[in-house]
Amino acid sequence: MSLKHIAMTTWAASCGLLEKRESAFMQVEALPQCPFKSTLRVALVKQSTYCDLYTDPTAQSAAELLASSIHRTGPIGLFVNFITEFIIVHPEPDPECKVWEEKLAYETAGSERAERFPRIRSQQEAGAVRAAEVDWSQFDCVIAIENAVPAAVTKKHPSVVWCTLLEHHRMALYKSYLRSPPVGYDAFLNLRYGPNPRSALRKPHSIDFPYGLNSVGGLRTIYSDVPKVERQVMLEDHQDFVQLAPLLVKKQLRWKQGGEIAGSLHGYHERLASSQILLAPRSNRPLGGLAALDAAALDCLIIGRRADLWNPYIILPELDISNLRLAVDLAAELVVDRPRYDALLAQQSARLNWFGWVRPLSQLAKLAERIPRNLSIRDLRPET
Repeated sequence: MSLKHIAMTTWAASCGLLEKRESAFMQVEALPQCPFKSTLRVALVKQSTYCDLYTDPTAQSAAELLASSIHRTGPIGLFVNFITEFIIVHPEPDPECKVWEEKLAYETAGSERAERFPRIRSQQEAGAVRAAEVDWSQFDCVIAIENAVPAAVTKKHPSVVWCTLLEHHRMALYKSYLRSPPVGYDAFLNLRYGPNPRSALRKPHSIDFPYGLNSVGGLRTIYSDVPKVERQVMLEDHQDFVQLAPLLVKKQLRWKQGGEIAGSLHGYHERLASSQILLAPRSNRPLGGLAALDAAALDCLIIGRRADLWNPYIILPELDISNLRLAVDLAAELVVDRPRYDALLAQQSARLNWFGWVRPLSQLAKLAERIPRNLSIRDLRPET
């Protein structure tokens, strides 16, 4: 066993112990409710230089917006559940707005990024606006990816809760933002979404907020016309297909290969939406857990190894399996045992509701109560 695998196993085990303290919030019979009314006004903002997520600020629905995504699902739950607007802004020269430039180092000559990303930036620039031209006070909360809105502008709109996030936790400023938010911002959305060994050091401004924020049924409403295919399993794209395929064939399970080529997120979602189970018993590298969020939001039961994920919370402990044969055997059992399948799916949905939706928004609501400004978001709490 490699040192990396030992570290991941220890991390996942610690997360598992810590999540038990929050078991009361994962009861199928008493799901906690969203801490904000559906009239919450949110803006999700990115610079034209950001080469992920949505690209169409004119989209008229969550489905249209999702179809425009470059690569990942993103926080589509904001658009399904609240009054949310997507805005692309031009990059500004302010120091805090230049975070994205560190990623240029990955666009080496001859690489796929070097060929594709400049084209994406050019296309997005056509639909971008200047941050100073937007009336940000019309929103209760603004999530400006990688400080897309300069501090000189955010300070002119004190009624707004200003949030930022980074594309991934390996970026240079990630640890700094855990200690304090960048100038002009109130919150740092840290991409975690459950209790972990570092939670004891978490400061109130650092919100456990997944990149793929979603609610129960959020994605399912977009793909409601995609029926489930009997005995169909989807393989998460970091699995050993060569070893799994014959096991699946032996059990007479249909299977789809996971993963999405850039620009084909819709196809990936359709495959996942039509599958009964997402199979991920042994990934070839540590993963963040975004596929688990997507699967749960599409009513697809996950059988996988929790120790492969930095955020293992969506996978049920009883479905935490690393042996390929045992994982396939269990999948074959569950697709024909509807009562058991439905019971497990309900438990998984309860986890999505808490870790993927209510928990991060509850942390944001608590932070808003601490901010010494007259915030409009405080008026959007439901009646108690």
